[in-house]
Amino acid sequence: MTDPISIASIATGSASLALQLGQVIHDLHNLSERYRFAELTVSSISSSLETVQFSWRRIATILERWTSDEVVFQDDAGELFAQLNRSLKAGSLVIAALEEDLSPYKDVPERRGPVIRRRAKVVWNEQVLKGHQERVRDQAISMNLLISVLH
Repeated sequence: MTDPISIASIATGSASLALQLGQVIHDLHNLSERYRFAELTVSSISSSLETVQFSWRRIATILERWTSDEVVFQDDAGELFAQLNRSLKAGSLVIAALEEDLSPYKDVPERRGPVIRRRAKVVWNEQVLKGHQERVRDQAISMNLLISVLH
């Protein structure tokens, strides 16, 4: 599993997940402006996502460098790359679940001007977001550990 193609595949996946995280961070920023009462939770999730995004970009950079350099891997390199793959999959699942739960809030039209619109049938669920907050925070901690192992 330490061949350049496998390393490049993980690097590409890392960069792709970082891009996806960027979109979710942008969406969270927009939601924090719209739902002021949830600003603390949304900002906390966003901050942790920025850490995870930075970590995946850093991992992608490190792995891209490894594909172009002559790197001698330790005996446990296969385990390292298997862990990176598992982390990529877990990160993708966490982000997909977050995106799914944020979707109803993004679709609510903003109120502008004196026009009265029908009330949206969306109720803010702080408990659901707190669950996401914990999972994202766990991802951030895991990513920091992975980066320390890569150096």
